[in-house]
Formats: sequence, structure tokens, C-alpha cells
Amino acid sequence: MNRTVLSRRRSLGSYYTPEWIARAMVARCLIAGESRRPVTSWRMLDPACGDGAFVLAVLEHLGRVAAGRLSLVRECVFGVDADPVAIDSLRERVAAWIGCDSADGKEVKRVLATNFLCGDALLGPDWADSNTESSGLSFQDSPAIPWPAAFPHIAADGGFDLVIGNPPYRRELNAKVDFDRIAASPLGRRWRRARMDLWHYFLHRGLDLLKPGGTLCYIVNSYWTGSTAARPLIERLASETTMDEVIVFGASKLFRDVSGRHMIFRVRKGLDAGAVCQIVDLSGVAPAELEEELTRSSLARGVSQQDLWRGGHMRIEAIDPRGGLPDGGPSLGEVFEVRQGIAENPPFVTKAIANVLDDPSLAGRGVFVLTEDEVESLGLSVRERSLLRPYFALSTVERFRLAPQPSHWLLYLTKKSASTLDELPRIASHLERYRAVLERRREVASGAMAWWHLHWPREERLFTAPRVLCMQMGHVPRFVFADRPTFVGFSQHVIVERTKSRANKPSESGSPSLAALSAILNSSPARVWFEAHAKRRGANLDISGSVLKQFPLPSRRCPDLDVQLDRLARGWPAVASDSLSDAESQLDRLVDSWYVPARKSSGSNRT
Repeated sequence: MNRTVLSRRRSLGSYYTPEWIARAMVARCLIAGESRRPVTSWRMLDPACGDGAFVLAVLEHLGRVAAGRLSLVRECVFGVDADPVAIDSLRERVAAWIGCDSADGKEVKRVLATNFLCGDALLGPDWADSNTESSGLSFQDSPAIPWPAAFPHIAADGGFDLVIGNPPYRRELNAKVDFDRIAASPLGRRWRRARMDLWHYFLHRGLDLLKPGGTLCYIVNSYWTGSTAARPLIERLASETTMDEVIVFGASKLFRDVSGRHMIFRVRKGLDAGAVCQIVDLSGVAPAELEEELTRSSLARGVSQQDLWRGGHMRIEAIDPRGGLPDGGPSLGEVFEVRQGIAENPPFVTKAIANVLDDPSLAGRGVFVLTEDEVESLGLSVRERSLLRPYFALSTVERFRLAPQPSHWLLYLTKKSASTLDELPRIASHLERYRAVLERRREVASGAMAWWHLHWPREERLFTAPRVLCMQMGHVPRFVFADRPTFVGFSQHVIVERTKSRANKPSESGSPSLAALSAILNSSPARVWFEAHAKRRGANLDISGSVLKQFPLPSRRCPDLDVQLDRLARGWPAVASDSLSDAESQLDRLVDSWYVPARKSSGSNRT
């Protein structure tokens, strides 16, 4: 493929699937489906087919079990793509597979033109929409596909038997015009959500185009399983489908020039509550061995449909040689409250803000977050000093360790603590120089808060009640228990006990104490879990609030282990450097002891 075409595909969020992955996905779908019905009678679709990795893989598989190549193409295989260059390439490849002598050239061209269409799979009506017009919608200069009119014989039969492929990944932030265009379509009006990925639409479209009992198999990124933006997608999968197989690759690089984690899932349209989903974990497999392992599925673990979708997430447990953590207990978010720190907006003057204020000398000065010297220079009154709160920057919060003194002081100005500036003249004078910037904030412009207020102050109890602090970004997970006031910024999460009014139904009698929880979260088994579930950003691990909420807690009550882990967490700062190795071993042993009964009951097996 030339560079111009490759660049276009990248801009569309499309990265062509390596042939070995396409072959393996096709084989797994067709072999699994053969027991229900001969696959030579299936009708199969790739809704974002590119130049045909999956189409050719299907044809190669069918060609080994049936004769008549043109007939197989005509009856069995279909593709759609918004890129006309890709469709032309696909038609040429399929024509070459059919062979020049296998049929009349005109018939070959007719079949290729009928089965492989250039257009957008998302914009047109599906089988259930009586309006078969495309309504003039277009996407990247490609016409919408009116599915009932384009494939009337398949619509009459109830849909496709298999939808398979590698849908494009794009976020709305980078493709707002396209997302707005999709939002005007029937599919978009039903499923658009904030911060969703483009491939979510392809899953909804694929399910709509499947006949009951049909199979959908996609390779996608793996960060959606605990994402709030994917909640409607997850709810639909849990309520309308049966997940048969999930393959996770961990950090293995599958696509050239693409970082991140990927997974394959195979799902049937229709509910089968008794079915077991096979989780195949290839995250520890060397890149050179992935193709062979993907074919063999040497390590698999069965999970019930109920456990797979528990808690509003897709609960995929990482399989670690040491055992990792099980998925049997309640999630952290079901028992504890997880919140982000304060959004000061801004804590300090950035260079950009200094430029707006036309005063470069202000760069680096505190706005809402002040150093000790800056506080002293303001000469605050007793009333004004009562609004200062101890603020702990990221550098003061480590794994198991919290600095003995705050790094800064926070002006805790909220609707409740500072409804006016009448009694706060020194604070008012301090903030006045930044007023032009503060008044530009969205919540100020809408009237939701005054210009001198913190952007999102949160409830003060989050920073004064006993809590666990979590660094959102870092090379390794970092948690620390704190039982003294610690006000932190937006880059940290806060875990606290739920108030009675916010308590969930699941029993908390077996949940760990907060100090013990910090020890569990800092353990090696927990690190394995976060490596499998959190997103990698370069060398850092991004532990989002949604990922943190789905962390599995122990499923049984164990007061003795709780006491030992509580004591270990509180005493960790005093552990001598030459004893750290022993302390780490003790920590992992205690965590393993708490989880091991559940692990034995849900252990893995080789298939």
C-alpha cells in the first residue's frame, strides 16, 4: 500500500489487521460454528473490510472444504468500507482468488460490485428501519449504506450469520465532525454517548445486522471493559448476547505503529445464561510465539456469563503464573467510594496563563495552591487563614509513604466556605490579578460558581476522613493510607468509606479496612491486575477511576489477615531498607492467603 493510502487509513483510525490474526479469528469462528450449521451456508460480513484481510481469510478457509470459488464469493462473503481505494484493492484480490478461468468475467465483476460496497456502514438504515434511503448522509465523502436495499436477500433471511473484523478506533475529541454526522443517523441517535470510541458504533451496527444466534467477532482495544463511556455497549452485550470467548494480549504489540493493549472477543446474538465464556490469556507470550499460541489456545479459563458482566463492567481476570487475583469478590467501587481530587483550575500560573495576563513574571506563582512563603507574603487575617488547607503535591505521596508535612497550602474557597469576598480582603487582592483568567472558566460563565471559587472543590470529608490516596499516573501503582487531613489535586484518587446515605446493597462485613486495602492495592498480585486492566501511556500506567472501581476485593471475611495487613501498611515507613525484601514477601503472602480460596475455586485449565 502506498504512503498516501496508508496515511488516509491512519486518519480514519484504521490499521490493517495482520493476516495471521485474521486467519486465526476466522478459524475460531467457523470451527466453533460448524457444529450448529455447515459454514458453507453462512453469510459473512466485514463492515470495515479495508483491502480484505478477513474476506480473504474466510475464502481461504471455505476453499478448503468446498469447491466453486465464484459461488462461495457470491453466496457467503460480503464487505463494506468507506475508502474507495481499499474497496478497489479488495475486489482485485478477490478476483485473483477466484481465478480468470473459473467463470465469465462479467459475472465476476457483477458479484464483486454487489458483494463489496464502498460506503459508510454506520449511517444508513438497518433491517429494522423501513426507510431504505440514505437521507443524503455521507461520511468522509462515502455514501451511507442502506442495508435493506443493498442486501435484500440477507434482510429477508434475518441477517448475517457472522460479522467479523477490526473496526476503526477513533475518539470524538479527534473526529468531532464525523461523530456529529453519525449522531444525525438512526444509529447515532440511539447510541451516541460522551467520550465513546468509533468502534462502539460498529459493534452496535454488527449486532443489528446479525440474525438471532449469529456470531460477531472483533479485535479491539481492551480499555473499554471498565469504561464509563462504554457502559451502554456493555449493558447491551450483557442483556442481548452470550460471550463465548475473550482473548487478551496484554502489552504485546499486534499492529505496526500502534501502541496499547488489544483483545479479541467472540459473541453470539441471544442469551444463554448457562454458557461459559473462555478467557484465553496470551499476555505473557513472546511476540514470535503469538501466532502459534493463538491457534492452540493453550491457556484458558472459564467464566460464567453472570460473573463476566458483574458490576456493570466486563470482568476479565488477568492470568498470572503466580495466580494473580480472582474475580469472585465484590468490586472496590461496590464497597468504597472512589473520587478524584480537587480541580483547582488553576493551582499555579502556567506560561500560557502568564501570556494571557501579559505578565511573564507571574509564571510559577500560586493561585489557589500556595507555598509557605507565598502565604506569609499575603499577610492573611485569622479569618482568611481559617480557609487554608494542607495540600500534598504528587511528589509528597509515595507507595505506603506520605510526607510528614504538606508541600503547599490550599485556599479552600467554596460556595459554603466563602460565599462572598467581603471578609477576605487579602485573598480578594491576591486573586484579583488572575480574575481575567478565572472568569473564563466554564462553570463561572454559566453561573454555577463565583470567579474566586475552586473549580471542583469536592466534599471536604474526602480529605479529612480516613482515606487511601492513589496516584493516577506512574511507573507502578502507588497507594498510601492517610488518617490526617490531606488535600490533593486532580491527578490523585481518593478512596473513602461510603456514608450511610451512599452505601450500596452488597454486604461490607467482609471488606478490608482502609489501611489493609492500601496494603492489598500495593501488593504484587494487585500490580499484575492493574498491568492487565489499566491503560499504558508510554512508560506510565494510567489507573483511571473506572478501573480502580472494578478492582476485585476478597470474597470472604478474614479479620486476622485484615489486622496484619493494617499493621503492615501503617508500619511500612519505618521498615529498614535491608528489610524491605522480607516486608514485600510478607505482604504478598498475606494477600495471597486472603484470596487463595477463591482462586482455587476458579482456577485455570489447559485446553
